[in-house]
Amino acid sequence: MESANKSYGKYWAAVSGDFVIGLILMPWINREDPRFAAFRDKSKENLGLLGEVITGEIQEIEGVKVFVKRLTHANRPQASTQPRAPRLYQLPPSLR
Repeated sequence: MESANKSYGKYWAAVSGDFVIGLILMPWINREDPRFAAFRDKSKENLGLLGEVITGEIQEIEGVKVFVKRLTHANRPQASTQPRAPRLYQLPPSLR
């Protein structure tokens, strides 16, 4: 992800097609804390009621806020390869 884009935090999102239909902000607690695992599991379970659950962040790209899906470790570019473009999802009007 380009550093020139403004970031608004990391989220779990429920998506349907190209649209975000639900969001939950990732908490700023240590990932080793058992509360994080419980919060993550319940958040993803609840979002799963709405659609497919993905991880990413809200970024402002060329003046438009979008949800940028996080690439998995296996799909992140290596130094010797071409950078991959992550998939972008449209946000609901209330979050733009």
